[in-house]
Amino acid sequence: MKYILYDIESKDFFETLGALNVNEYTLINAAAPVAKCTGCFKCWLKNPGTCAFSDKMQHIGTKLLNSHEIIIICKGLYGGFSANIKRIIDRVIPGVLPFFVKKNKELHHKQRYKNNPEIKVIFYNGDEMSEKEREQAENLISAVALNFHSEKHQVVFAGCPQDAIKEVQTWTC
Repeated sequence: MKYILYDIESKDFFETLGALNVNEYTLINAAAPVAKCTGCFKCWLKNPGTCAFSDKMQHIGTKLLNSHEIIIICKGLYGGFSANIKRIIDRVIPGVLPFFVKKNKELHHKQRYKNNPEIKVIFYNGDEMSEKEREQAENLISAVALNFHSEKHQVVFAGCPQDAIKEVQTWTC
């Protein structure tokens, strides 16, 4: 399974998809209402692997971390994700275990599933980001990839949403 998470207005997103075969992907519009993770730990203790909130993102951790490819298209803000994308990323926590392992001299959650999705993040206002923000974004994506147990990841800075779609079409992780 392949996923694209995006925060581009839906109409604009579909107009710019071009030759991309969207049938290969499950599209997730981050603008849809999504509950915020409250850190209740029910996804680990009461219903392992399943978020306590019964919305469209209840099983997002299982879905994303069992996928082959995750593409995130979003506006970069201060070296990080847009708020809507961040809210979804926070909801992935049920996809990992509440136990820790050391990786690169840091503590990270243990892997729940035996899959290692490839991750590509495209920031579509990359030409507006400072060098420091770009560096922060690259560090953030490296950390997310490590937490998602991804062996391959890539960060791309595009100028506009249309350029971001072109980047998706030339996936080379």
